[in-house]
Amino acid sequence: MEIVPPLRWTPVGAQCVGLRDRIVDEITRRIPDCVLNGHPSERLPNNLNISFAGVDGESILLGLDLQGIAASSGSACSSGSLEPSHVLLALGQTADVARGSLRITLG
Repeated sequence: MEIVPPLRWTPVGAQCVGLRDRIVDEITRRIPDCVLNGHPSERLPNNLNISFAGVDGESILLGLDLQGIAASSGSACSSGSLEPSHVLLALGQTADVARGSLRITLG
């Protein structure tokens, strides 16, 4: 049986962490009232979930799709649902913030 190291310990994982962190830095610089969902560093190296209060996640997705960027709204367990993510609500986000969430997976 081969033991596979976690993605974050691989060169690809390190590259994903760098890119993910640059994306978060740029978004939070341009939109200071956005909310990073989950722990800032203890997360998958290729994943981020960020929310924008007062903005519908589906509207954000449409704009990103027009730019050729694929993303999802909500958490992975509620992708495609119009209801706010129960995961984000359990993390303490308001329904308004949870509805404006965007999930990006790099790879």
